[in-house]
Amino acid sequence: MIDDAVRQNIDRWLDGDLPVAEETALRIALENDPKSLSLLADRAVLHGLLRDVAGRPAITLAWVDRRPAVVRSAAWVALSLAVCFLFGTMLVLPRADAKSADMVRRVLDTLRTDVDRRYSVRVEPAFPRVRAARARPQPPVSTLLVHGTRFVQSTEIEGRFLAWGRDARGAVWFTVSPRSVAVFGADEIPDALGDVCDLRTLDLATMLETLLRDFELERSSGSGATDTIIGRPRDRASRFGRVEISIERESLQVQGMVIQRRHRGRLTATVRFVLEETAARDEGAYEWRGHVDADAEVLDGTAVRGARRDLLTEFLRIVRQEPADS
Repeated sequence: MIDDAVRQNIDRWLDGDLPVAEETALRIALENDPKSLSLLADRAVLHGLLRDVAGRPAITLAWVDRRPAVVRSAAWVALSLAVCFLFGTMLVLPRADAKSADMVRRVLDTLRTDVDRRYSVRVEPAFPRVRAARARPQPPVSTLLVHGTRFVQSTEIEGRFLAWGRDARGAVWFTVSPRSVAVFGADEIPDALGDVCDLRTLDLATMLETLLRDFELERSSGSGATDTIIGRPRDRASRFGRVEISIERESLQVQGMVIQRRHRGRLTATVRFVLEETAARDEGAYEWRGHVDADAEVLDGTAVRGARRDLLTEFLRIVRQEPADS
């Protein structure tokens, strides 16, 4: 028996009244229920032949079969055109691929949460700024070590070694020199610093759950022993755009991700993560103490007013590759 909601959505789609967000659900219902597809064909004939004709009886497939051969042939031509039009239109929507979703689900089920993952990371701004008629330099590659929500990331920019991370307590820290470090408790992290951390780290389990819940997934052409799955968000307001995930077929290990980031529907950056190593590490790897000198100045909530803010301004300038004030 065809669900009443499917019946209504078929008519709403043919009338042009079905919201885009509900078209994917309708397509999935049509793919999985031949009776729904038959109903669509019936309605397509009706809408296609009598859209602007009033006072005539509705045309159904049974009616078509009772007509003379010439009329029956014309009706089936109209039916074919209508159905082709439907699928031609729906092909532009994200394709639901049950096998791809199943693979991501199996990756999540077998994902090891007791290991640390090391990635190389590159952030490519969508619209690189140009200053003083000189193109912005190439985005540097950084090294990311991550375990759940804990992470530490390091890179070299402008000849300076930067490191930043989040520890087991949720505190975020950063340093632009081994001589000093700024530390923000979990309840006082500035938005700009939180954005840097969110953009450049990867909580793999959370990302896989997000893909299964909020994305349409399809398999792309893989290479060798690797499968590639493409995800497109169902919600146009999502902070993510297109996501590409590379999965080793035998081990189900995620070898890399390419994630588009959006803000207010606009693409802002593409972040590329490439897995380099998985290994168990000590929790201390995520603490700031291992990334500065033993006698480094610690700027926390008790520091001289403005000192921590000034260091944050310098850190953000370097990470964003903005020129220093002249």
